Amino acid sequence: MKNKILMFMMVCAIALSGCINFVNPIEKQSTEISNDVRLAKPLIATAAYYNPASQVISDYVNGANSCIKSIDISGCNSFSQIVDKKLSKGMAYANVTIGGNEALLVTDSTWKEDGKNYSYRAIVYMYKNGKPVEIGKLCSGGTADPIATKDGYIFSADHHRVCKFTIHEGRLFVKELATDVTKNGSTNYGYYSEDPTVNTNIDNNAAAKKQRSLFDEMSNGKTVNFTVK
Repeated sequence: MKNKILMFMMVCAIALSGCINFVNPIEKQSTEISNDVRLAKPLIATAAYYNPASQVISDYVNGANSCIKSIDISGCNSFSQIVDKKLSKGMAYANVTIGGNEALLVTDSTWKEDGKNYSYRAIVYMYKNGKPVEIGKLCSGGTADPIATKDGYIFSADHHRVCKFTIHEGRLFVKELATDVTKNGSTNYGYYSEDPTVNTNIDNNAAAKKQRSLFDEMSNGKTVNFTVK
């Protein structure tokens, strides 16, 4: 009798152990999707349709922040002083207008094309209370997508994402951001904005059209020509 009781208790223990290690297939699938998002390249907001807009936008910001190092501009009271005092030989700069605001772009990497100096990454400065401050960074995927401006907006892009920025409340502001990701042979598109007046509640086909439209807008814009020190 004691042996039967002991055997019964062992069977229960094994069963309970199996229950503790059990993972619901739906929960497991959700975990795998989350891992895919975390492993995506930081400059490409892939798997965008899995994330809320705030996460997709913060993914871009974090990626851009790691793309180029900030510069210590303490003691500088103007854009000219940043250029003269803080930029070492080989660095480059450009003056642009973003959202009606005078801005300075600074980069540590350029390439020459058609006699002009282009870049895929830059630090953005504007004036606040009469002094220049860093307000954000831009980072495209590479030489195929140099930073460009059009109609007061500034653009960065890569193969899967295109971003259209303005300046709002003293910082770079995502006016429109369109992304795509292909998974299991199916391409899904995401369309996002920090502007509450922009309707981002659209279906996959409409988001794909928005992405194409933004790429066209960027390609029809003016590629920023940097001056190299």
